[in-house]
Amino acid sequence: MPYAAPPVGPLRYASPRPVTRWKGVRNVTQPGAASIQTLAGAPAWLYEGAEPQGEDCLFLNVWTPSLQGRRPVMVWLHGGAWRTGRGDAAGTNGATLAAHGDVVVVTVNYHLGALGWLAHPDLRDGDTGAFANWGLQDQVAALRWVQANIGALGGDPARVTLFGQSAGGLSTASIAQDPRHAGLLHRAIIESGSLHGAPGFPEVATAAAYAEALARRLSTTVPGLRDVPALVLHQAELELARDPAMVRSLGRPPVLPVLDGVVLRTWPRDGALLPVPLLIGTTRDEAVF
Repeated sequence: MPYAAPPVGPLRYASPRPVTRWKGVRNVTQPGAASIQTLAGAPAWLYEGAEPQGEDCLFLNVWTPSLQGRRPVMVWLHGGAWRTGRGDAAGTNGATLAAHGDVVVVTVNYHLGALGWLAHPDLRDGDTGAFANWGLQDQVAALRWVQANIGALGGDPARVTLFGQSAGGLSTASIAQDPRHAGLLHRAIIESGSLHGAPGFPEVATAAAYAEALARRLSTTVPGLRDVPALVLHQAELELARDPAMVRSLGRPPVLPVLDGVVLRTWPRDGALLPVPLLIGTTRDEAVF
């Protein structure tokens, strides 16, 4: 099901907007598109068959034992280094967990790569002031959708566990740490994530310099990146990320969460976690494919 308006055209690099209501019955029996991504190596195995893909990717999947009752809800954020992944991967099909745990399971697609994590003040959203962390905003929008709608699907919006692995675990930490999200989640599970922060994650200036380099590569301005075809933008950013000159000047490509002061105000490493129960651990033999 869509949890936000299609993020295309002027809504590329904009905070998520609410879904437009539709009339009649909508067929939501097949997964929606995953964010545009290039799969190779281990992610190609883990997220095999990430099709279809598209910029219009703000969909979530729900498995519920029954539309009746008020069960605990578990909302899953996939990993993939903020560049790959999807909510309907075979390894995270929620049917078994929902049936055996008697819980409602929700998995989320969110923007990845250049579409999810490119940051620059010239991309500032006029309504929210956000200019970065588009993927993180997607995740929060999905949690707001859960609060508004999960009661109709057999879930209890007062018993929501947010859980994720790797990049999804770090995203869980970022969301759970922010007091503005109180009430969106009531428990958290971080799998192979961390209470992350600097060093290791980019400053706004570094992220902005990278966005400017990408715009030059595509012969446009930073705001003009909204008009570049999504697949062209994706491929150009991958090429830039592998450019030895870029690596020498900026280090790791800053297609990552950014401490922008708007969406992400404090690194989890430096702040206080929301007062909710937290389970944290490491996936055994992770990435030893």
